[in-house]
Amino acid sequence: MPRQANYYLCWQPKMQAYRFQEKATAALGALLPETEAWYIWLDEGHSFAFSSRTGAYCTVRRERVKRHAAYWYAYRFLHGRAIKRYLGRTRDLTLARLEEAAALLAAEREEPSVEVPALLASKLTPPRLPALLVDRSRLMRLLDRSLSCPVTLFQAPAGFGKTTAVRQWISKERIPVAWISLESGDNDPVRFWRYLITACQTFEPNIGQMALRQLATVLHPPFAFSSTEAFVTSLLNELSAGARGLLVLDDYHAITSPQIHEMLTFFLDHLPPSLHVLIVTRGEPPLPRVSWRAKGLLAELQHTDLRFSMDETATFLLQALSLPLSERALRQLDALLAGWPAGLRLLTLALQQKRTKQELEQAIQAFSERANASLPQALLDYAVTEIVSALPEPLQHFLFQTCAFARLSAPLCDAVTGRANSAALLEELERAGLFLEVLDQAGTWYRYHALFAEALRTEAIQRYGEEAQQAVLLRAQRWYETHGLLAEAIETSLLVGDGAHAAQLIEQLEAQNGLDEPQTLSRWFARIPDSVLFQYPILCFFYALVLRFPYERAPVQQAEQERIEELLQMAEATLSEQNDTIKIGVLYAFRALSALEQEPFTEAVRHARRALELFPPEVDDQDMFPWIGTCQIIVGLYALFHGRYDEALNLAQQARLYAVRCGDQSLLRGTLLVQAACSSFSGELYQAREYYQQVLTLTRAHRDEEHRAEALTSLAALLLEWNEPEQAEQLVQEALQLTKLSEPQRHSAELRLAHVMYARGRLQDAQQQLESLLARLRLTLSPWDVWQMVGLLCLLGRLYLRMQEYEGVRRCLELLARCEQQQGEVVLTKLLEARLLLAQGQVQGARLLLEQVDRVHTPFSATLEYLLRRRVSSRPSNRSSGRVRCCSRRFHWGAARAHCFPFSMRVNRLSACFMC
Repeated sequence: MPRQANYYLCWQPKMQAYRFQEKATAALGALLPETEAWYIWLDEGHSFAFSSRTGAYCTVRRERVKRHAAYWYAYRFLHGRAIKRYLGRTRDLTLARLEEAAALLAAEREEPSVEVPALLASKLTPPRLPALLVDRSRLMRLLDRSLSCPVTLFQAPAGFGKTTAVRQWISKERIPVAWISLESGDNDPVRFWRYLITACQTFEPNIGQMALRQLATVLHPPFAFSSTEAFVTSLLNELSAGARGLLVLDDYHAITSPQIHEMLTFFLDHLPPSLHVLIVTRGEPPLPRVSWRAKGLLAELQHTDLRFSMDETATFLLQALSLPLSERALRQLDALLAGWPAGLRLLTLALQQKRTKQELEQAIQAFSERANASLPQALLDYAVTEIVSALPEPLQHFLFQTCAFARLSAPLCDAVTGRANSAALLEELERAGLFLEVLDQAGTWYRYHALFAEALRTEAIQRYGEEAQQAVLLRAQRWYETHGLLAEAIETSLLVGDGAHAAQLIEQLEAQNGLDEPQTLSRWFARIPDSVLFQYPILCFFYALVLRFPYERAPVQQAEQERIEELLQMAEATLSEQNDTIKIGVLYAFRALSALEQEPFTEAVRHARRALELFPPEVDDQDMFPWIGTCQIIVGLYALFHGRYDEALNLAQQARLYAVRCGDQSLLRGTLLVQAACSSFSGELYQAREYYQQVLTLTRAHRDEEHRAEALTSLAALLLEWNEPEQAEQLVQEALQLTKLSEPQRHSAELRLAHVMYARGRLQDAQQQLESLLARLRLTLSPWDVWQMVGLLCLLGRLYLRMQEYEGVRRCLELLARCEQQQGEVVLTKLLEARLLLAQGQVQGARLLLEQVDRVHTPFSATLEYLLRRRVSSRPSNRSSGRVRCCSRRFHWGAARAHCFPFSMRVNRLSACFMC
C-alpha cells in the first residue's frame, strides 16, 4: 500500500515543462527528468507523486521483488482500494512511461452510462387494454400458476387474444413488468438485446451498462466482440444483484435469427430466481422446450387455454351487442368459432347493425352456411365487407391509406392522408373496437391487429392499386426523414425501390454514429445497386465490414471474400479521386485485420504497414486510434516473431497510448499481451508476469475469454520456467474450460498442456496429446497454427529423444524443415538436431550446429545453449575453461531475470535432463 510521497513531479502548463520538487520546499526544482542526475536520484529515492499533462495523477514507488533487482510501480486509490500498475526498472522511468501509466490508472475510473441510440418507447410499453373486457378468471389462475417456473411459453395462433390476456393479467399483478413488443426488424441481435436490456432497466435504472457498452463496440476495430455469452453473462450478473419482476417478450414469432434464439436460450438457462420470463408467440420457437419441461423449468399455455368458454362467449356478446342470444345460437357460434376470440370480435363488429335478437340469429345462421374449412379467411372477408362498407367513406379511405404501417401516430397519418384530424379518427376507431390497439399509455402510437391489417391491405390493393400504395409509402418516408426517424425512412425507401435515397439516408445515419446493427446493415446494403454504392465509399466500407465481421464470427467463403475486396476497391477508387489518404489508410487497416485469420501473416503485415504509411504522424480523430493501434500491433507482432524485441516493444507502447486515449479496452488488452511477450522473450520474466496479471484483471472485468486464455497459457509458461508445473497445469486447465476460444487459441492451450505433462514426467500423456494435436493441425492448418506447429514438433522431438525413439526425432526434423521458421524457431530446430547428434555420439556435428546457434544472440536460447555446451565441453579441450565461464555468465544472467529451470534444480540429474 503506497504511503504519502514527499516529492512531486508535475507538468507546469505556464512553463511548458515538468518540475520536480520536494512538497514542502522547492529544493530539488532544478532536477530534470531523464537526465543522469534524475536516474541517480531514482537509485537512491523510494517514491514520488506524478501529475501528467492531462492532470492525471499517481504515486510512484520502488519495490524490491524477493532478492532480485528493484522495480517501480504506479499506484492510485479508487473507491477505497489501491490500483497498481507496473512501470519497470529505474532506467524505464521515462516521461512517456509515466504519462502512459497515469493515463491507464485514470482510465480505471467508473465508466459513464452508455448513450443508447433512440429506441421506440412504444415497443417498451404494454398496449393499453381495450374498453370491452371479459372476466377470464380461469385463464388468470393459469397465468398465476405459471410463475412457479422460470419461463412461461404462451403459444397460440393469431387472434386468440394472447397480448390482451397477458396485459389483463399484469394489470392485476403487483410486480415490476418489463415489456418488449417485437417486430421483424428486431432480428438484428444488437437491436434485440439493446431493447431487452433497456426494458430490464424497468427493474433497476442502471442495469446493463456494461452489456450496452459491449454492444456498442460490435463494428469497432479490432472487432473483439466475439463472445455472445460475455455481455449476456454481464447482464445476468447485474440482474442477479437485485432485479425482481416479469419480462414479457411479446410477438416472439417475429424473431427468426438463430443467433438470437441461441443467445436467449443461454439467458433463460441462467435466469436469476427473482426473474420470470413470459414468451408470447404464435408458433413454436426453436428453444429447448423438451429439456426445460423435463427439468420443470417451463410452464406452457396453448390456444386451448385461450378459447372462450360458453359463459365467456355469452358475456362477451352481451357486452358487445347488448342483446342476449338463445342457447341454440350460442352453441351454434361455439361450434363454428370454437371460442376463437378474434372471430367473435370480428363477427360482433359485422353484426352491430342488427337491431333485434331475430336479426342477429338469422345473420349468424347465414354466416354459418357460408363458412367453409377456411374459417379465418371466410370470416375476414365477411368482416371487411360488412364492417368497412358500413363505415363512412372518409373513414374507409383512412383505413386503406394507413393499413400499410406497423405503427401509427396522428402526425404520421396526417402526413400520408393529407388530413388534419387523424388524431380524432384514430380515437374513433379505437373506441369502436376496430382492431386498433393503443401501444402506449399516452395514446400516441397505435397498431392494427395483424389479421385485420392483412385483410385491409389486400382490399386496399384491389381497390386502389399498387401505385396508390407506393405514393402513401413515399409520403411516409418523407415524414420519417423530417422527424429524424432515419431507420424507418431507410426501410420505407427500400420498400419503394429508391435505393439512391436510402443510400443518402444511411450516410446520414453513419454521421450520427448510428451504424451498429450488422444484420440490419447487411440487409439494407444487399438491396442497394452497386452503381449507387460506388458513389458512397463509406457505405462500401461498412458493407465490407459487416460481411467480413458479422455479429457471429464464421469462416468467410470465397465468394464473400471476393465481394469484400470488390467493395474495398470501389471505395478506394472514389477516395483516391478525393485524395483522402486517411480513409484509404482505414481500408488497408481493414485489409490487415481481414487477412489475419485467412491469409499468411505476411499479407496482414504488408497491409498494416501500408496503412501506417497513409496515416499522418499526428491524428486528432479518435475514431482512427483503434485502426492505427491495431496496425501497430500487427507490425509489432511481426517484429517480435523475428527477434526484434525493441521494435516490437516500441510499437506496442505506441499502440497502448492510442488504446488509452480512445478508451478501447480490447486494444489495450492486446497491447499488454504484446508487451508481455516482448518482456518474456527478452528474459524480463517478472515484468512479463505483471503484464499478464494486468490482462487477467481486465479480462475478468470485461469478460474477454480470448485474451484471458492467452494470458493464462502464457503465465503457465512462466510457471514452468519457475519449476511450478502444478500451478501451470491449473492455469492451462482454466484456459481450456473457457467456452469461446478460437481454434488456434485452443490449440495453443493444448500445446501448453503437453509441455506441462512433459515437465511432470507424464510422457505417454504428453505423447498422446502432441500426436493428436499434430494430426488436427495438419488437417486444418491456419496461419496462426503454423507457429504452433514448430513448437509442437520441437517438443515432440524432445519427447521421442527422451524415449530413445530416434526415428521419431528425424521425422519431426523433416517436418520442421518444411515449416517457415522465424529466428527463435530456427534456434529450437538447431538445438533439437544437436541433441539428436549428441545422443548418437556425433559430438563434432553437434558442436558445428552449436556454433551456428552461438551467432544468434537471443535470451530465448541461452539456457538450452548453456546445457548443450556443458555436455559438449565434457570432453577434454583447451577451450573448456572458457566455455565454463561463458556458461556461468549465462546462468547468472538468467537467474537475475527470474529464469529458474526445473533441470537446474537437480544437479545430480543434469545429464539425464539434458537429453530431454
